[in-house]
Amino acid sequence: MTNEKMHHYINEVLFLHEHTECVQEGVTMETAYSPGNQTGVLDFFFQKPSGFLSLLDEESQMIWSMEPNLPK
Repeated sequence: MTNEKMHHYINEVLFLHEHTECVQEGVTMETAYSPGNQTGVLDFFFQKPSGFLSLLDEESQMIWSMEPNLPK
């Protein structure tokens, strides 16, 4: 998960922001950035309240945690 967040950050900051800055300065460059499924992968883990980590946290706080609840 850390790798996905770092990869998303690098793509977002280094490529998109730098590209925007170059365009504002009149520098022409090719756009080779493709976000792919980065957002989908990160949403799967971090989206609230239905992300995997939110569900895992909620389930771990229950006194009688039930394994069948996790796939929901």
